[in-house]
Amino acid sequence: MIDKLNPKKCTGCFACSQKCPRNCIHIVKDVEGFYVPQIEMPECIGCEVCEKTCPQMNPVLLHKNIGAYAARMKNDEVLKLSTSGGIFAAAAIHILNEGGVVFGVEMTAEGVIRHTYIDSVEQLPILQGSKYVQSIIGDSYVKAKEFLVAGRSVLFSGTPCQIAGLRNYLQKTYDNLYTMDVICHGVPSQDFYLAYREWLEKKHGQKIKNWNFRDKSAEGWNIVDKVYYEHKTVTQREMMDPFTRAFLDGYTYRESCYQCLYARGERIGDLTGGDYWGIKRHHPEFFSEKGISLLLVNTEQGKKLFDKISENLLFIPSKLEWMQEINGNLKRPTIRSTKRDIIYTNLHNKSMSQFVKEDLKVNASKADIARSIFPYKMRKQIKRLLSLWR
Repeated sequence: MIDKLNPKKCTGCFACSQKCPRNCIHIVKDVEGFYVPQIEMPECIGCEVCEKTCPQMNPVLLHKNIGAYAARMKNDEVLKLSTSGGIFAAAAIHILNEGGVVFGVEMTAEGVIRHTYIDSVEQLPILQGSKYVQSIIGDSYVKAKEFLVAGRSVLFSGTPCQIAGLRNYLQKTYDNLYTMDVICHGVPSQDFYLAYREWLEKKHGQKIKNWNFRDKSAEGWNIVDKVYYEHKTVTQREMMDPFTRAFLDGYTYRESCYQCLYARGERIGDLTGGDYWGIKRHHPEFFSEKGISLLLVNTEQGKKLFDKISENLLFIPSKLEWMQEINGNLKRPTIRSTKRDIIYTNLHNKSMSQFVKEDLKVNASKADIARSIFPYKMRKQIKRLLSLWR
């Protein structure tokens, strides 16, 4: 499998390692800190199960959209912790109240981003919110299958390539499985994030307790970082944080992200969720600073789940074409920048301070600087006064 699959196409979905009947495929880090499979050849029996399971070598069937909506949860308390409109939370609460389990991504106290599962609504905040790093799948496919076979409903959320890995690992459909993919730009490596996190801790002289990549408390539904240190909290716009800015500019991703099979209108998950950027253009009356999700229903299984959670949502019909206008990864993969050629080499060859200063340099615009200086409410008031003056 490793000889046949171009390493730059491996997504790190872990499907091969979890499916191997001899447990001889181990997941290790490559030089950039991304997780890749490594086969212990003396143990390998040449069964080719790994090749048949790999979604990159055996692409999974994608589904044409059968419904498109702008939506948000009615429950404002749950919505506060959600990145946009809380679609994942609404689906998760329904599954959990049915006695099912929900798989998603958590950030540990040490900053490790990994897939895990919850089985109670009280645990939901663990999985809420965006994490701009590739999660470690671990043995989540194995555990998900155990729950499915036991007859429990399972909601599995993740990036499209992770959902593809689950589909190929299972190799059959389950009436009690629901999948939700996110609109993914691409993913930096764990090593990249952890190195930057450690640098911040040294810079501020305090350990980081938590990092919220999409905090709503300061500016509502905007991309605002909020980092919780031991004795203080730092909040700043996305364009002012070097790590987040690099993520949004798209030059720190895994190589496979730039040739993603799933960055298109046809989707892998039963449901697709993401930020409805551009909502003011097509549905200005539905805009809310609390956050709006775009929701794509892609399968009959997805429609079944949507019908069950719709009573907990405010939603209106929309169009995939409108969503694609600003959400570029609903049409194509992120374009690879030439900065990607050297970013990880420089990460390892420079001191972190030098690397942040030179390679993650933030060239903030006047607008970015103004947003970071003036409080959100003040900026809104100024805009309102200017509009009246005009």
